[in-house]
Amino acid sequence: MKNLYTFLILSMLFSAVAFGQTAGDYRFTGNVNNDWDEAGNWQYFNGTNWVAAIDYPGIVDTNGNLVVDDGSSIFFSGTSTVDFPFNKLTMLDGEIVFQDNAVITLNIPVIELFAVDEANGVIGAMRWVKNADVYLPDNAVIAIDGGEMITSGNCSSSQTIYIGTEKFSTCQGNNVPGGSFDEIENSLQPPVSDGDITSCSGPIAASATSPQGYDIEWYDDEYQGNLVASPTLNTLGTVTYYAGTVDNSDPSDVKRSTFRAAVTLTIIPNATIQTQPQDIAAFAGDDVTFSVTTSNAMNFRWQYSVNGGGSFTDFDVNEYPSASTDNLMLSNIDIDQNDFLVRVAVSNGGINCNEVYSNHAELTVSVRHVITNRNKTFRVNKND
Repeated sequence: MKNLYTFLILSMLFSAVAFGQTAGDYRFTGNVNNDWDEAGNWQYFNGTNWVAAIDYPGIVDTNGNLVVDDGSSIFFSGTSTVDFPFNKLTMLDGEIVFQDNAVITLNIPVIELFAVDEANGVIGAMRWVKNADVYLPDNAVIAIDGGEMITSGNCSSSQTIYIGTEKFSTCQGNNVPGGSFDEIENSLQPPVSDGDITSCSGPIAASATSPQGYDIEWYDDEYQGNLVASPTLNTLGTVTYYAGTVDNSDPSDVKRSTFRAAVTLTIIPNATIQTQPQDIAAFAGDDVTFSVTTSNAMNFRWQYSVNGGGSFTDFDVNEYPSASTDNLMLSNIDIDQNDFLVRVAVSNGGINCNEVYSNHAELTVSVRHVITNRNKTFRVNKND
């Protein structure tokens, strides 16, 4: 956060240059819906007037992130909700500007503010013109690498950021979880989670990757909470730990990340089979269903044997889509499937989860007969 009123003259000059609208700026109108990527929701400043935009601000990179790197300012005013269909918003050169008394909900999971060339003013920033409330979704992150959080007027507690419904930060701080804008701006980037873990056995341990080689501290809360020496889980259940970045290189000035990366550990029970598939006798051309009832099973893999159980082969799920469910449906069975043995392998949806096999069931296929009024029996072609 920069308080631009440190020197009045500097403030007036900076305000006039940096953020009266200039050609190339955008402002959100929400005329069509709430979507960022809908051109009809934006106006574009052509150097003289605001006109209907033919596109939306930013370009989409190959990773599905929206990047602003053209120096434009993106204005929000009034009460608006903006839905964001991209992975994150990366500000390389440009500003997100919140007008006075705005209440803006930005459904953006990650906002990155970078300084590409700070000496020449090529930076990404978030700017509060005066007082405004900005709402970000639960678990949102503001990652700052040289970028800025700026106020154009006096810093106050009425310039706020909410994460979900919780007041996370104000310009002045005042005992909110995220501290002041200065503290967010000067904090380290958070770690990146190495992924949630679900397993059928423990112990399992949370892990994350720290930016720039810093150390990681683990906590039991997203923003505050207690330090956790060993972020592990040993028994059935679920726990979430939060990884924060810490720089201990100078013991007199320890730096930490404002945001933390969540890692959820879950230990689940192995799957069990409660009711086995049953033998079925049917006629050629019939539809049959083999069923199994299970507990804690998420994955099903039905198999068949043509050699009395000597070996089993998986049913092709492209030909038999139900072969990955608890009910295997075979349509229009053929006499060639007579004496098939059928079984299913089930498992829960995690690592270290045992696959459990059912008993096999036998499929008996007969040729259908009809009795004539001459008391003779004829075989009927299965295709008749």
